[in-house]
Parts: sequence; structure tokens; C-alpha cells
Amino acid sequence: MSRTRRQHSAEFKSKVALEALKEHKTLAQLTEQYALHANQISEWKNTLQEGSPILFERGKTKPETLDLEALRSPYLEQIGAFPCCILLRASRVRRARISHYAGGGY
Repeated sequence: MSRTRRQHSAEFKSKVALEALKEHKTLAQLTEQYALHANQISEWKNTLQEGSPILFERGKTKPETLDLEALRSPYLEQIGAFPCCILLRASRVRRARISHYAGGGY
């Protein structure tokens, strides 16, 4: 019997990580309370500790965001060129097979 993966929200992860940082309860108590593995709680705690300095940087209201459209456009242009090349190659192969089976050879 396969078990489905649970996906936890960011709010839940931060709540558990904050409780782990407070250290009012042991890791074993937190694993029982939230039905999680101890390694998962420790990983979320470390993620919170490593990422928290970003929240307090001056002059930045939020982390830098990437302009995905600017990153995608050159690749989309290249991909746009592929289908016609693939179709041309496929039609040549088809024609070659048809002429070969019809006795015409290549």
C-alpha cells in the first residue's frame, strides 16, 4: 500500500520551525505533536535560521525577484525554430521511406 506524500503549507512549516527554535519542547515532543520526523523539523528550523537575516536587511522590503519573462524569451525564440526543422526532417524521412518501399530507393 503506497502512502501519499503530505505537503505542508509555509505557515505550518514556519509555526513548527519557530516552536523548535523556542526550545520549550524537546524535538521528540514536537515530532509527536505534529506527527513529523525529527529530521524534517530540524531541516525547517535550519532553513528558518539561515533565511531570517534577509528579513532584517535595511533598504530592502522583500527579496529580489527574477524577471522570468526576460529569462524565457531567448529560449522561447530558439524553441520556436525547432518545430519547423523537426517537421522538415520528419517529412524527408517519410518521403525516403515511401520511395524506398515503392522501389525507388533513396
